[in-house]
Amino acid sequence: MLSVLRNFTITVTMEALFGVQTTAAWRERAIPIVGRYFQAWKFFLLTPDTFRFADEEKVHQDSCDRMPELAQEIFNMEKEPAGFIEAISSHDSLNGTLQCIAEMLLAGTDTSSLTMFYTLLFLADHPGISKKISEMINDPDCGEEECTREIACLYFESMRLIPVEPVILRQAEEDIDYGNISLQKGDGVIFLYSWNESCHQVCKFRLQIFRSPSRTVH
Repeated sequence: MLSVLRNFTITVTMEALFGVQTTAAWRERAIPIVGRYFQAWKFFLLTPDTFRFADEEKVHQDSCDRMPELAQEIFNMEKEPAGFIEAISSHDSLNGTLQCIAEMLLAGTDTSSLTMFYTLLFLADHPGISKKISEMINDPDCGEEECTREIACLYFESMRLIPVEPVILRQAEEDIDYGNISLQKGDGVIFLYSWNESCHQVCKFRLQIFRSPSRTVH
C-alpha cells in the first residue's frame, strides 16, 4: 500500500507541481532516492553527535549527495512553461532552485504518502468514521466545502497522533530570553515530543478536535 501511495504522490508532485511527465521506470528509481534522503534528513536533524556513528553517517551523507543529483536531473527535464521550477529559477540561484526542487520532492513524496498511509490505517480501525466520510463524498447534496473540511479534519487528526516525525519546526518571531535559553528573531527552533502511557484521552482518534475553530486539544 505504501509503495502505491508513494508512486501516486511522486506522480502528482512531478506532473502537477513541476510540470514534468515521468515513466514508471523513472519513478521506481527516484522513490528510493527520496526515501533515503528523508532518512538522512532525520539522522542529521536528531543526531547532534553524528561522528559517533561514522558508518551510518557515511551512508546518510551519500544519500544527501544523491538528492541534488536527482534535483538537477529534474531541472534538466522537458517541462511545461511558466511552472513552479521556472518561477523559482527566475528569482533564485541554481543552487537555491535545486534545493527547492529537492525539498518539494521530499515533502510531496515521502511525508505526504506516509500521512495518507497512517490515515488509511486509522480509517480501517474506525469503520464508522470511514463510512461517514465515504457517504459525504458520494452524497450529491453534500457541499464541497463541508466535505473538504471533514477530510481536512481527518488528515489533521492523523498527523496529530502519528506525525511523520516527532518534531515540530518553528521560527522565533521575536527575541526571546527564557532562563539560560536565548533566541534571536528568525532563529529556528526544533521541538521534540512524544506521548506517554497516561495520555489515553489525548491519544484517542477524535475528529471533533479540529472541527473547533480554535483547533485546541482539550
